[in-house]
Amino acid sequence: MQLPTSRQRKINTLAYEKFPKTKIESPFFNKYNAIDNSKPDLSAFDVSKRSPELKKEFELAEIYKQELEKLSDEEIEKLHTPIAQRHEEEKKKKVAQAELELFSFPNTVPDYDYWCKFDYWTVDEFIALSFGKNPKIINSSYLEKNSCSDMYRHGFIEALKFPQEYRKRFDLLSRSIMSISENFKELGERALPLENRRMNPQNCISWALGKDIPLPKEISAIYKNEKQTVEDSHKKWAQLKEDYENLNAQTKTYSENVTRLESNNKELSDKYEKLKAEKSLDIREKRSLLKMIYGMAKVGYGWEPEFKKSKVAIEIMTDVNNSCKQKISDDAVRKWLKEAKDLDDSADFED
Repeated sequence: MQLPTSRQRKINTLAYEKFPKTKIESPFFNKYNAIDNSKPDLSAFDVSKRSPELKKEFELAEIYKQELEKLSDEEIEKLHTPIAQRHEEEKKKKVAQAELELFSFPNTVPDYDYWCKFDYWTVDEFIALSFGKNPKIINSSYLEKNSCSDMYRHGFIEALKFPQEYRKRFDLLSRSIMSISENFKELGERALPLENRRMNPQNCISWALGKDIPLPKEISAIYKNEKQTVEDSHKKWAQLKEDYENLNAQTKTYSENVTRLESNNKELSDKYEKLKAEKSLDIREKRSLLKMIYGMAKVGYGWEPEFKKSKVAIEIMTDVNNSCKQKISDDAVRKWLKEAKDLDDSADFED
């Protein structure tokens, strides 16, 4: 059977509008109705079994079409345009309604808290999630199932945007996987169908962002949170590294200071022992000197230590001053005599 031309389809559409009862199913109905809401010529169909009323309707439709055949293309177009526009508006409404009924009913909203806990997503799951759909409801199988004759019967399957966008995104991601790019590492599942390939959620999100593909904020938040967590971890690691290096430098400084202090302490300890030895020697020499003073004062000058008004100190001063260039006072003599007496009185008089 010869397919109707564009002019014939427009004439048929005008006839169907005027005589709607003649609008019946035909072998070409689905295809052409899906394209421009028209049908092939019905004159070839057997209507002998139709009711008299319907036969009359077909006869009037044929007469009307014959009249339309006499019109020019411009005249046909002028009659057809408002009808086509109205049909287009009706189709848009049907498409919008179908989009809602098929792809946006309540159960299609995913539980993001549930899906975001997964260690991996399949390609099909990610594509559904990227559109904000529940992968258990909206998936490749569901789209294939709903691309059957029922949709063609409504005449707008090609107009549904969601299945087209879903398949485009699926194809785009599939090609990225097949190219084995640096951003995707296959998990040894080459034998699995593409829609069942397992992928890391971070890789999925990174791929989508790299392709400027919009994602639901709940999905994007995973990447942002993980990225922020990684950045924070890097910052914390850098800070810990810096703190460690500072502590290491301080420890080295402290160690050097301890070594220096130990060296100084040893040096001071040595000096102390030396001074202690020297001081010990000076004390013994002084004691010896005091003993000599004590003995000479007692034997040579007849000094009596208990006699407080003794003139021995003056006698000793006079003799020293007469025999030495350096002069001393009688008070100095008394001081040394007193120390000699104190030593004699103490238990340390004997060495």
